[in-house]
Amino acid sequence: MNYQLGVIAALLLSVAACGGDPEINQPQSGSEPLASASDTNKGSSKSGTKEQLRSFDAVDTKHVGKTWRNPDAKQLAMLYFQLKDELPPVEAMIEATLNRNTSITGLNRTEKVKTLSDKIMTEYRDAEGVEIIEFELGTHLDDYDPTYEEYRIALFRPGATQVFRDNGWQVGLRFANAAEAGLWKATPDEAKDIALATRGLSNTNRVLVKVKAEVIGAVSPRNRGQSHVGDIKTRILSYTVHTQDGLQQLATATF
Repeated sequence: MNYQLGVIAALLLSVAACGGDPEINQPQSGSEPLASASDTNKGSSKSGTKEQLRSFDAVDTKHVGKTWRNPDAKQLAMLYFQLKDELPPVEAMIEATLNRNTSITGLNRTEKVKTLSDKIMTEYRDAEGVEIIEFELGTHLDDYDPTYEEYRIALFRPGATQVFRDNGWQVGLRFANAAEAGLWKATPDEAKDIALATRGLSNTNRVLVKVKAEVIGAVSPRNRGQSHVGDIKTRILSYTVHTQDGLQQLATATF
């Protein structure tokens, strides 16, 4: 694992002087992703040495499937069904939609059922072949450990599941290498600069993490309620850590 710390003194002074940065949603386990989903794209990045460190959008010759950037909970649900080789519950999904719109009756209802069915199956097919998920999430750094000279990134606590919710959909993301990815090495001097960059008026050590993760499987739900579709297992390939306003990159890690 390689780290590239990028805290710049001049930029830190501007952060310290600016107390009115816009607040970013800070999802913990059971919260929503920051951004809406975008179209699928190809490409990701992975490297093994500091000299090979690539940008977040560099081409990955190993992963040739689709890449989803900031997928929403419904897209992740469709991906879960693809990974489990199961069809989505089309009838239940249609019924839920129609129940929310009681004005649809008769012939209109028949036409609407077909339209919704086609739309659901299109979304399901779009999830086929997705290998990489990229997303941005707000989180925080645990207190700096001067003995081991490291931070723990709360998002990657071992065993934690990041839950995405949207309009009744609930899907979890698990990180197979969370224990490794969650440790961020920093010298005491670097930690002082990081603390200065990440401390806002009310949120201490808040950061924005941009993650690139490889999809490796799916896990059936266990005691999470009817709305929870299931969990998607991933392995973190790389991430960048930024100040919570997203303007300054503090570190890069690849695995």
